[in-house]
Amino acid sequence: MASALSLLFAGCSNDKDQDNNDNNSSGIVPLITAGVLNSGNPVEATGIHVAVVDQNHQGAAITNAIVKVNGRGIPHAASGMYQLIITDQPIPPGTTVNLEVQCGGETYTASAEMPESGSSQVSVSGCAAGSILVVGHN
Repeated sequence: MASALSLLFAGCSNDKDQDNNDNNSSGIVPLITAGVLNSGNPVEATGIHVAVVDQNHQGAAITNAIVKVNGRGIPHAASGMYQLIITDQPIPPGTTVNLEVQCGGETYTASAEMPESGSSQVSVSGCAAGSILVVGHN
């Protein structure tokens, strides 16, 4: 999982379909980097790692975001990193992975299908440049 963690950095799009980051009244420009990775065959666990930082404030950690994957709350672990390991109901291949992050009065989302093997990523717009959503297996 460690090698795949270097890919995890998740993308986001603003539900308001904004392409201009300056429209956020809070002044926050989030860079949301996340990965949703399965391990085991068959799948035994899903690791979820989401980092939320503010590009407008020199990469300051956003520690009060609300982060969800497929409706499940992801707890804040430390310094803007939200993490959860799911073993009771890991995300099976073929399932759409929906990321939702609420911060600065805005909601950002990204979606991708969990592949059967390997990994996939999607670029999305609405928050800081360079955001992607990575899902897959390690």
